[in-house]
Amino acid sequence: MSITKQNIHKHELLGLSARIISTSDKGCIGLTGRIVDETKNTFKIETTGKEIILQKKGTIIAVKIGNDEINIDVSKLRYRPEDRIKKARRKMVT
Repeated sequence: MSITKQNIHKHELLGLSARIISTSDKGCIGLTGRIVDETKNTFKIETTGKEIILQKKGTIIAVKIGNDEINIDVSKLRYRPEDRIKKARRKMVT
């Protein structure tokens, strides 16, 4: 199954190219990189040789899927990544 806007909540985010659209750390807005780690409350993006850890709460990212860019409110993913499929479906794409 390929990743689409409708089923991205069922897939792993690690390895996807991402751009920070909105977050509480205003210095990180606009940064781009690759998602390299995810926990219940944070995710880590590798950008230009360094890794940035951001809280999921209040953060919106844009991920690149093929030629499309999908905006995701990651605060709605505030549970362990391995439990993502088990949780009730929530609308998380903006």
